[in-house]
Amino acid sequence: MKRTWPILLVVTSSLLLGPAVQAQESSFGIGAGPVDPQSLPRAVWFTANWRWKLRKNVVVEPEGGYWKKSDSTPGVTSSVRDVSGGLNILYLVPKKSVTWFAGAGVGAHVIHSAFDIAGFSSDSDTEVKSALHLMAGVDYKLTGSLRLFGAVRYDTVSDVQQNKVYGGLRLKL
Repeated sequence: MKRTWPILLVVTSSLLLGPAVQAQESSFGIGAGPVDPQSLPRAVWFTANWRWKLRKNVVVEPEGGYWKKSDSTPGVTSSVRDVSGGLNILYLVPKKSVTWFAGAGVGAHVIHSAFDIAGFSSDSDTEVKSALHLMAGVDYKLTGSLRLFGAVRYDTVSDVQQNKVYGGLRLKL
């Protein structure tokens, strides 16, 4: 049960909050950038999120993310893959064409690792790990409904910390 509480929180919150905030302002974002997982080589992280306005300057943001890092040498292959889901609460500070944001959240990361030596047996493992997220960033208005965003983020994924710097586009719905 310890490993599934973040997943249950995300699903329950989305189901409960979704109908209540459908009439509120919302936006959908996609982005990418480097992730620097502790003790592993840097990889590219992809993310998608949906923001719902709860209060004047407060939004809830369910999200999903993915990164994978593989290394190969003659006869040896290893890889680590992280598929994540989370729920963040962000505080927005809107200005004329820029909106600053900062927030925190919880998540679940399904981490799959594999190691293979040619001619011998391979080994793999999959774990679900809970996480806390801390983030800050900026949205820059390009047009009436399209925004460019950039953010920095720190995830405490059980025993492996992840630093992320990413950017992307957000469409106001």
